[in-house]
Amino acid sequence: MLLAQLPSAYLPGQAQPLFPGCRPTTPWAAYEAVQLRPGQSLPVGTAPPAESLLLVLSGALVLADPTTTLTLGARQVVRLGLTTQVQAGAAGACLVRATAGAGPVRSTAGSLPAGGPTQIEPLAPDRLVWRAAIHGGHGRIASRHLWPSVSFGSAWTFVDHAVLAADSCVGCHYHDGLEESFLVLAGHGTLVGGSQPQTLQPGTVTWKPIRQPHGVHNPGPGLLEFVRLAVCHTREAPTTVDVSGQLHPLPAVGQAHATEAR
Repeated sequence: MLLAQLPSAYLPGQAQPLFPGCRPTTPWAAYEAVQLRPGQSLPVGTAPPAESLLLVLSGALVLADPTTTLTLGARQVVRLGLTTQVQAGAAGACLVRATAGAGPVRSTAGSLPAGGPTQIEPLAPDRLVWRAAIHGGHGRIASRHLWPSVSFGSAWTFVDHAVLAADSCVGCHYHDGLEESFLVLAGHGTLVGGSQPQTLQPGTVTWKPIRQPHGVHNPGPGLLEFVRLAVCHTREAPTTVDVSGQLHPLPAVGQAHATEAR
């Protein structure tokens, strides 16, 4: 299990790997922090079946291709298509880029059309659905799939926005067939499951390999808000296993997910 902190000082215009020593076993192709000066551009196109996501942390971006121009503000996530170029707005921009390659099954309906971003989703807390904490935890959690896995033509499995309430925890569990990351947007908490508990704070990024036990605790008093990303293995069906031993199968790539995130 790896932890990193988003850099306080970026190299403008250059992608900085968040976990440079990491060697994923899934098709997780890139995971990078990028800062753009005002007006600076960054090419971000990928060729299918690979799919890239951009998480805008601050500032504003203009996305352009031969047919479309879109403006993004902070706290938005975009799926990118071919030959897309990103240009920072007047105040510059800080963002995270993540790319996944081909998955075990590619859905023709999920493949990105050539050229331009397909969808943009806001990180909007008022769109989250609250429920009891999962995996044997306690308290409350709210979450939303920004896109279901069936919509991806790649190995992306989860792209979620979540909030863990104060005095709540997600119980300890692990994933077969998935590599997973949390990116903390706001609040403080603790990540457990490694050799010792790790502190979570705004800008913390985690990376968990297949079968790495982990759980999250928010002691309060505020909310713990994060984005969850997960990429599936090409040869192993994704499942979730609670430490207590209960098995939660995940829908195969190309099938619809249940409404609740695992």
